[in-house]
Amino acid sequence: MVARPADPPLSPPVEPPKPLRKTPPFWQALFAGCTALFGLGLLVNAIITSLMLSEQKTLTRQQVVGTQAAELGYQFTLYSPDNTLSVSFDHRGNVAAREVRLVFRAVRKKIPTLEDIEAPINKTIYEPLYSKDSYLHQQHDFSLPGLTPSEFEAMKRTEQTVKVEGEFSYDNGFGDVRRYPVCLYWLIGIQNVTEDKGGANGFYPCEDFEIRMNNALKARREALVGQTGR
Repeated sequence: MVARPADPPLSPPVEPPKPLRKTPPFWQALFAGCTALFGLGLLVNAIITSLMLSEQKTLTRQQVVGTQAAELGYQFTLYSPDNTLSVSFDHRGNVAAREVRLVFRAVRKKIPTLEDIEAPINKTIYEPLYSKDSYLHQQHDFSLPGLTPSEFEAMKRTEQTVKVEGEFSYDNGFGDVRRYPVCLYWLIGIQNVTEDKGGANGFYPCEDFEIRMNNALKARREALVGQTGR
């Protein structure tokens, strides 16, 4: 006869789960506020870091541009005996300038009325790239209508001038486009004297040309009186 298996041991009684204690509203609000402040702090820190990096990047770019960027100037000259209007560029800085453009109008004028003589010329000089060595082979010469050797002598007597006006622009090599208005007058006055006494030989800004012109004309009149003794 087979013995009856023993009954399994009874499990200890299980107590019913106790209800979770609810956090008081005051502490819930405090915890939520701290969490929000922590998140706001992270956001502010991220913004400040981004601004600092942006400012550092800007300062670095300004330093590089300030020491490396191309600086370009222009120069107008009248040459004899071929009587040509010559234009050249003066390159400063380290990198090459890009998109160099000089658009100008030039015309001869009477002194002192500043009435036009002959027709003007309208020209555009364009250089896609201009470096320190470019000036060695890039000179630009133009002829002015009617500017013969005898007419050039009239300029030397302060009877005629040449007015040049337009715009000069270029990219400094870092994407910054520089633009400058152009307005110049050619003037030859009394040789070997200061400008306030009528000395002049070259192109001068339009804004003070009439003062220079009048100084030169006055000096010539005084020189003529001295020669004639009247």
